[in-house]
Amino acid sequence: MLLQQIIGIINLSIPAIVLYQLFPSYILHPYGIALYSLCIGLYILYCQYRAATNIKKALLYTPKETVLESFNKEIIACGMLPEQINLRYRYLNDNVASSTLNTICIDPMIWKDIDHDSDVIIIKNIIERQIIPNVPEASKKMHAHIAQIISPAAQHFIFRHELGHTYYAYTPYVLCALFFIGVIMAALGMMTAYYLLPVYGGLIALIAGMLVSGISDLLLGYCNNAFLKVTLEKQADSFAIKHSTAEELNAAADFFEQYEEAAIKYRTQIGGLQSILPAIAVTGHPNAKIRVAYLRNAAALKS
Repeated sequence: MLLQQIIGIINLSIPAIVLYQLFPSYILHPYGIALYSLCIGLYILYCQYRAATNIKKALLYTPKETVLESFNKEIIACGMLPEQINLRYRYLNDNVASSTLNTICIDPMIWKDIDHDSDVIIIKNIIERQIIPNVPEASKKMHAHIAQIISPAAQHFIFRHELGHTYYAYTPYVLCALFFIGVIMAALGMMTAYYLLPVYGGLIALIAGMLVSGISDLLLGYCNNAFLKVTLEKQADSFAIKHSTAEELNAAADFFEQYEEAAIKYRTQIGGLQSILPAIAVTGHPNAKIRVAYLRNAAALKS
């Protein structure tokens, strides 16, 4: 993750370096800094939006026949139309399901009661041969543990949770947040270089600007998780709670409780900031104890 951060900052800094060599008086002018920062934000927004829209095209395997009928029934029961939702199979590492725009991805290695789907057999073989061998050992153990503790009732809740993200347009909010993070990160880096350049020269100013950009990007990303993403996750939970039974809510609570116990060990094994920071900042999901209590309380009200 840190290596990706460094590479990303270097790539985003190269245009600024080139522009400074060509137009030094313009690129470090306040208007130049503002314009460049805006362009960086728009570039990040474009890249993330393109990645989001390409998911449906890139993933070829989808639920078929009775499995598709089962998912469509759930979609209809939640007040949505099946044609509004694109379902795809995808290896998701430490997640059961995920959603991007109107595409919901399901991990076939974890999801129960779908082994009779012809596409599941194909995608499982591909995952086992091409993906699993390259996954770190700690991630493999976490993934296998999720497959053990998930129950069909918990699956229903998780699928409705992802439907909630689609219903409330989760992805556009996240994309907008990434745009603003990109603008702020670039502006802080450029301003740092601007103020240090006359005193310490180009190399020190460049390194300091990149360092400030990287740190601000990291911190703003964690703040985005802890405030915006967690709010959107709670919103999706509320949607799922509305359409789930007491049994399903209790099953989801049991799953999230066991998941968090395993996730703590997993984050400790991989080390880095993920093992130090609160899970809410790392993942953007609500505090596990609060979430479990909330689901159990909702289940009690439905009993």
